[in-house]
Amino acid sequence: MWVRKGGIQTWEEGYNGLDYTGKFLAKGKGTVHLTWGGDEEGPVCVTGEAYGGRPPEAKGWQRSGEMRFHSPTGVLRFFGDGGDLLGDVTAAGEGSYRIRAYVRGVERAPDLAKAEAVGEVLIVVFPASPR
Repeated sequence: MWVRKGGIQTWEEGYNGLDYTGKFLAKGKGTVHLTWGGDEEGPVCVTGEAYGGRPPEAKGWQRSGEMRFHSPTGVLRFFGDGGDLLGDVTAAGEGSYRIRAYVRGVERAPDLAKAEAVGEVLIVVFPASPR
């Protein structure tokens, strides 16, 4: 998927989106935001990978983050500023997942709104063990 701005989001059917937080990874019930920059224009290539188990850490990325997410519907599709969809990244249907995000091509900045445009984003999703 190609986007032009510094973030993508998802919310599952029956759930509302999350207000912009300025955090790299943020979640709410049935919703996730990934933010990597401010108002700079892309293009940015976003790739999603779904795994049935924990994959190895990716190498060569500038920034990464990981969080736990519960998918109430089992269908999680990220979308960007143009409305393009990244296919469903939930490999095991409804349940708990880990979402790992990587970016490269961005200057490290304490304030994400001052970050430069990113060249590539990788989203990795895999089932999490129940708590």
